[in-house]
Amino acid sequence: MPDHDEPAHNSFARWLLHRCRRAGHDTESADTRSSIHIIAAFAVSDGLDAALTANLAQALAVTPEELTAAIPVRRPGAGPVRADDVHDAGPTPNGRIEGCTG
Repeated sequence: MPDHDEPAHNSFARWLLHRCRRAGHDTESADTRSSIHIIAAFAVSDGLDAALTANLAQALAVTPEELTAAIPVRRPGAGPVRADDVHDAGPTPNGRIEGCTG
């Protein structure tokens, strides 16, 4: 995982998860949750290029501007995320707690 701000990563991962649910995507699968956290980590550390922003915004049914505005600004000196870190992304519709399980 790239170096980035843990609280920013957690915040953006929750935002992505919520938008995925609203857009009707399956958020129950481990692959989806893992992908959400990978996207959040890279977005917070390196940003998203225009093509990825447009495609992701379309998939989430938001505007590219809404997506860009939701990405937290990286703090200087933010530490790395380890694969064994668990991030609470809130309960799924069936009540299960989601998290980044690496």
